[in-house]
Amino acid sequence: MRAAGAPAVDEGAAGFAEPDERDLHVMSSLPSGRPGPSRHDSARIPVGACLLPRGRVRWRDLGWHAQFWCDCAALPDLRDRIAALPVPVVIDHFGRIPTDRGADDPGFLTLRDMLVCDEVYCKILGAYRLSPHAPDYPDLRPFADRLITAAPDRLVWGTDWPHPNHAGTMPDDADLLDLLADWCDHDADLLTRILVTTPEHLYA
Repeated sequence: MRAAGAPAVDEGAAGFAEPDERDLHVMSSLPSGRPGPSRHDSARIPVGACLLPRGRVRWRDLGWHAQFWCDCAALPDLRDRIAALPVPVVIDHFGRIPTDRGADDPGFLTLRDMLVCDEVYCKILGAYRLSPHAPDYPDLRPFADRLITAAPDRLVWGTDWPHPNHAGTMPDDADLLDLLADWCDHDADLLTRILVTTPEHLYA
């Protein structure tokens, strides 16, 4: 059986998988009492062990990728270090951009440029974490338009089920899929690239 996971790691993480455990695609995780989204901000959250020399080559050899759940405001300062990583990098949740900062936010524009330059991938999910305007989240549409227009082949999507650390109203996963279709103007080719082609390449 193959399984995948996305645990959180920090500079003190230890116990990386041995080579014969590579099919797990999981490294040591922090305790489960991780703070929820409302307590996260770019000034307090370490970008993680993946920016340190320790273990990075081994991650590449095991076929892993690094995923950043951080505010895109940190990306201008981190861009060169992220680009130097020997593994694919995924920026999660639209770069955690609050919609009230606008789609011209410098950090968000850096994310867009990193996608265009094939430096990272981005998960365009978690609308309910970024906008209070369920179920259509119209204030997130300009952000989706920027990324989908700029770099559709660097995007992946998911429902984010079971929606951990979310204290608000739980979204309907079918509504979230409909939302993605709306962002893509129901273009079958775009949807296939985001839902099938790019995930196959990234997660193979």
